Amino acid sequence: MHIKFLPILTMSVALGVSCGCQGYRDTVRGMGHSMGAIEPRDIQQADAYRQALPGHLGLSADQVVVEPGSGETNVTISGVGSDSEQQRISSALESLNAQNPQLNPLKWSFK
Repeated sequence: MHIKFLPILTMSVALGVSCGCQGYRDTVRGMGHSMGAIEPRDIQQADAYRQALPGHLGLSADQVVVEPGSGETNVTISGVGSDSEQQRISSALESLNAQNPQLNPLKWSFK
């Protein structure tokens, strides 16, 4: 009976170690994203951007729509007609992507 317990214990320890590793989590997350899955992390990041982007960009909350994507955060900006204003906003979003490589990249469009 003791011999049957040892493989189960070994497998449990190995599973616990692999589940706790960041590399393992990144691999599983990458697999989910490759299949188009939107994961809880994607939703959390989109929620944080939804709260912060309007103020950061100097726009109203009605002008900035943020949606989670699979491994990305989709931003739709409306009511900005001038090319110079769109350039300013695009530069700010590019800067956020560069400053936060650990977060999902922002993908944006103007409507």
